[in-house]
Amino acid sequence: MEASDVLGVLCDVDHSTMRSVELRKGRELFSIILTGFECSSSDCPRFFGKLGYVDLTVDLDMVNRREEPVCSDQHDLDWMYLKRQPEGLVWVCPECGSTVPYLEG
Repeated sequence: MEASDVLGVLCDVDHSTMRSVELRKGRELFSIILTGFECSSSDCPRFFGKLGYVDLTVDLDMVNRREEPVCSDQHDLDWMYLKRQPEGLVWVCPECGSTVPYLEG
């Protein structure tokens, strides 16, 4: 079972399930690994990682970053991910599990 299945991370744009990925940006010595979740919709560029939700370009540059919601409930600032629960969509803190209702719009 993938991490995204356990966490239930959803895309903040189209609400599709996101899948766990490791993407390499750069080459050899000058590369970094982006660990997070990518949207399962083939035409959606959304990615959720340590900096929250962003669009990834072909070169793996991060653009169109969502600035909120964030959680700092007795820990360092952390971006929340979208999850489907019985009562509807909620934002979830990956650090402490706090939730905030999702308000469309």
